Amino acid sequence: EQVLTVAALDGGHTRAVMRCALLEWGCDAVAARRHSAATACLRHAAAATAKRLVVLQSNHVLAPVAVAQLPGWAVEHARGQEEAFGAAAKPPGGGAAVAAAGGASPLPDATLSRRIVCHFAALCRASEGAPAGLPASALQTLHAQHATLHAALKAACPKYASDACFQSVPLPPRGADADRAPAPAPGTVLVQWLVHTEGTPRELSSFEPSGTLPASGLVPAQVLRLKPVPMFATMLFVVMPPAPGGMTGAGAAVPAKGGKGATPTLAPSADADALAALRLGERTLRVDVVRDTATRAKLLRHRLEAPRAENELFGDAVPSDDELAALRGSVEALLSGGAQASGRSSHSGMSDAADPGSPGAGGGVALGGGGGSGGSGHGVDAAFLMKLEAMLSLDSGIDIVDGELAAWLATLLQPTAPVAAQAAAAQSSNA
Repeated sequence: EQVLTVAALDGGHTRAVMRCALLEWGCDAVAARRHSAATACLRHAAAATAKRLVVLQSNHVLAPVAVAQLPGWAVEHARGQEEAFGAAAKPPGGGAAVAAAGGASPLPDATLSRRIVCHFAALCRASEGAPAGLPASALQTLHAQHATLHAALKAACPKYASDACFQSVPLPPRGADADRAPAPAPGTVLVQWLVHTEGTPRELSSFEPSGTLPASGLVPAQVLRLKPVPMFATMLFVVMPPAPGGMTGAGAAVPAKGGKGATPTLAPSADADALAALRLGERTLRVDVVRDTATRAKLLRHRLEAPRAENELFGDAVPSDDELAALRGSVEALLSGGAQASGRSSHSGMSDAADPGSPGAGGGVALGGGGGSGGSGHGVDAAFLMKLEAMLSLDSGIDIVDGELAAWLATLLQPTAPVAAQAAAAQSSNA
């Protein structure tokens, strides 16, 4: 809570720090089986990622900006940049013509504000990944400029305040508010990823506590033979499968009495049954396997949307049903734990879908329209592949209401004992 408060109010609204804190809080909520806190943490983490991407990738929408409300050092920096760019692009002998014309024309406010917003995005990126060897004075200046410019932009640009900032500290419900929170809507799929860059106790193979090199007598050959330690990421998920007949399709809701297409809700009497069907938990998976699977889904989607024509020499044809079914089988094996034990990425032709005993070999829930975009392997189409890409994205995750996707994931993400409960059970058995 303190990290979230400082990052949101006093630390320049560092969205990456808030996302990490929310996911850590979400891990504790998942272990304690607090569905309302876990849902809120994952939703806030997804919102923090979206707001961060607005600043880093879509900051052209942050306009208009009242330049008069921005700090003077930022305005002078933008003017200096523009003058430096103009001097570099000036042809030889052009200085005399500019001087004869009375000097350069002043920059319009739109250009100044655009330069300042771009500089703020660079400050955000630098403050998130400042190098370890940066002097303390330079680090303090970086964070001070970032925090000062954030506060000024929030007052000078309404679009920045609404699209890139939280209106209050994103805290999950606690106490009585958490107890009164209803179950998530039927068809809810919430997935976020917490990447463990320095190892995690959830996977002992992610770190070497005693080291891999001798304490003395080290030779260069031993360093060259070092193997990289695999990186892992924890997948936090909240999945509410739809009730029988409750969802009519992907993201569709059964019309309620309040109006057409109303958001699906749960009656108080059915809330306990819904919580019993709720999938709330975590999976710790290898980062390279997750990224490899997401890349396969992206490539197959591109082939579905823009296949090679008959008169073209380059490109790939529409993927076959076997390729689509193989991808689905790999995802099912990964999420259910089958592919994680060996850590393989299934790039070869032999896939988990070909194994009759694998989770994706038979049965399950059919997805997609079955060929609406050219694919029909186990109901895998372009729309499903796009959702799969989002779900396997380690940076953003997914927050969607989709009955078919939720029903499919509910068959894979079977309830398991939380990590804390497993540790307590192990201690009691040893005692």
